[in-house]
Amino acid sequence: MGTDLPWAPPVFLVERYSPGLTAAGARATVEAVGQACIVGRAAGLAVRLRWSLVMPDDEALFLLVEAPDFDLVADVCAAAGLAYDRATPALVVGDGSE
Repeated sequence: MGTDLPWAPPVFLVERYSPGLTAAGARATVEAVGQACIVGRAAGLAVRLRWSLVMPDDEALFLLVEAPDFDLVADVCAAAGLAYDRATPALVVGDGSE
């Protein structure tokens, strides 16, 4: 999945639904994924956490991870201890600067 995406850079939306999700728990998860990306880049891997979003009422956390393929996203999540519910290729259509 995601090895021949028609846009660059390839990004994946990682979803985690967690009953009882707190702001502190979400922050810790985001920090762990960000740190795993830093470690990956130091090892020469093209991976970056682009943004994160928490929806407290829905007990959901969304991460947008830039990586050349799904396997790298899965590896970063595993290194961060994130058991995600879904990860899918995504397309960024705006940067929010409008």
